[in-house]
Amino acid sequence: MSGCNEFVNKIKNEMLARPDWFSLTEPYKAKDEDITIAEQKLGIILPKSYKCLVSNFSVGDFAFQIIYSLWKDSEFNLLKINQKYNNISKGFILFSDNEVGDFYGFKIFNNICLDEIWFYDHEVNQWEQTKYNTLFEIIYDVGLKLNSKNRPD
Repeated sequence: MSGCNEFVNKIKNEMLARPDWFSLTEPYKAKDEDITIAEQKLGIILPKSYKCLVSNFSVGDFAFQIIYSLWKDSEFNLLKINQKYNNISKGFILFSDNEVGDFYGFKIFNNICLDEIWFYDHEVNQWEQTKYNTLFEIIYDVGLKLNSKNRPD
């Protein structure tokens, strides 16, 4: 997957083709100031892929995946969830969950969130790296249920 523009175009096409998949998204797209505030409060730099997603689209229930939002009134607020689960999120920023107690996160290295996606398994209380190198990849596969043949490189 290349960059933000290609991702945005692909998601816009999916929204046109399947509007019902995106009917439960929140009524809010993050502004630059929301991203800056979140990064300051968390003491990290968020990945470009996350910034791309939340600044171009309303998230929350995003197709078949929950993506945590920067909207302060969201039940899926990134800051509140990471604060609530701070025992799990040490060394990671939680950005999604599977609604059964497990989380997806970005690993933090030198206060910068790495692009690759990690999975927290609550049954074994352990993080493991996934096959996804970016947020875009996991959204294509998990959120949109697109296999590699149907997604842009």
